[in-house]
Amino acid sequence: MLPCLMRHPSHCTHRSHRASNRKSGFTILELLLVVTIIGVLTGVAIPRTRYALDRIAVSNSASDATALLELARHLAMTRGERVSVDIDSAPARLTLRAGVDTIRRRDEKAIHGVRFAPSRSPVVFSQLGMGLGVSNLTLVVTRGSAAETVTVSRLGRVRR
Repeated sequence: MLPCLMRHPSHCTHRSHRASNRKSGFTILELLLVVTIIGVLTGVAIPRTRYALDRIAVSNSASDATALLELARHLAMTRGERVSVDIDSAPARLTLRAGVDTIRRRDEKAIHGVRFAPSRSPVVFSQLGMGLGVSNLTLVVTRGSAAETVTVSRLGRVRR
């Protein structure tokens, strides 16, 4: 027989009743410790996350600018005419024009929240795909503390 049944039946119910009567929960000290740890981790994670988001936005915007400048060079060689890219720094806007036609416009500030700092504007590509003008273009794309530079040489090469 079971040990509990060998004794008086009230002993069996008394033990099981005592075991189920225990209360479970957290002490105030345990809760304060968990809240403090969560606060410290959040304080460390938020600035890093913000910088990571800034880097992603700058990288995407620099990729967009590079692709648009390469497209302008390709169109100039394909069409056999001058093609320009206007860089408006206030709204961080790129406008691709061939003659009087506006081919493409990208508002990078609205899309990625970045700012532009171009060394000159517009960038004009000749029919041979060469950059017209006296100097290279340097376009600095920034957001927060993240920055990236796109350059266009006099030969028309676009680099990040």
